[in-house]
Amino acid sequence: MRALPRVQGIETANYEFPLDTKTGKRLDILLNATTRRGPDGAVTGVIGIGQDITELRTVSKARDAVATDLTQLLQTANAPIFGIGTDGQINVWNAKAAEISGYPEAETMGEPLTNFIAEDYRESVQKVLDEALQVSRIFLARLCFPVREWATVRLKQVGGDARRGCASGCFA
Repeated sequence: MRALPRVQGIETANYEFPLDTKTGKRLDILLNATTRRGPDGAVTGVIGIGQDITELRTVSKARDAVATDLTQLLQTANAPIFGIGTDGQINVWNAKAAEISGYPEAETMGEPLTNFIAEDYRESVQKVLDEALQVSRIFLARLCFPVREWATVRLKQVGGDARRGCASGCFA
């Protein structure tokens, strides 16, 4: 019989494995094992502590499926969508944003959003983003992407009336 790593005294991390119950149900088990030693320090066995993580796995798979669906929706949306982290760096740039701006996702990720805003609007855009990140107020922002010139992108804080519209040639 082959000795288990712990019986040989080799330390291992947590180990996950499927366990088939007597009734045929399969459970996912997370096992933490520690070497059991005698008074002389010799390895005498293993003490294992298992945790049933079956439900956690099920919830995790469902969460992953929702995340995949949302990512696909975001990427295939017929509107430019971007996201920034609390550091102001771009972490989401969908296909439509790439299409209209001419900047592929790979060139925007990790860059400050304000790098892609017309210079005369950077300060006001940064203020809107900073306030939105503080979650002190709810903002309705509208992006205006001119068809021909990405450099004239405007990000405006829209009033409570949720007005729509954009200068000629823009997608809003």
